Amino acid sequence: MEMSSWQPSLIPTSTLLTSINPTHTLGLMATYTSAAAKLSTETGRNQLITLSRQFRGAQASLAVISGEQLTATATDDQVKAHATQLIFNNTLNLKSLEWEENLINQRITEETKTTLTIANSSAKHPDTR
Repeated sequence: MEMSSWQPSLIPTSTLLTSINPTHTLGLMATYTSAAAKLSTETGRNQLITLSRQFRGAQASLAVISGEQLTATATDDQVKAHATQLIFNNTLNLKSLEWEENLINQRITEETKTTLTIANSSAKHPDTR
């Protein structure tokens, strides 16, 4: 299967490379092929967005698995470098997808989690003083 190469528009100064368990390959392939088939006939905007994200996420995850397999078996340094670049680009692709799905448009940190927990707790149990 030929997969297009996604290129990041911004390169971070540092990131942790994503690792995808290869046992998820069959499920990812099913998501990939299902989303591709539905994309060819879907006309609803929201459903198109959802399907395109499913397709892109499955494609990126499969590319990471491919890259990991290449780095584990390759002996040529150029092949290893290409595989590492593939993993890096698709790590950024998955991070980009994660950000697109972030409906509150805020980086989730431990401080944010605490703030959200307090806000949710206050909303459920208002102070009755």
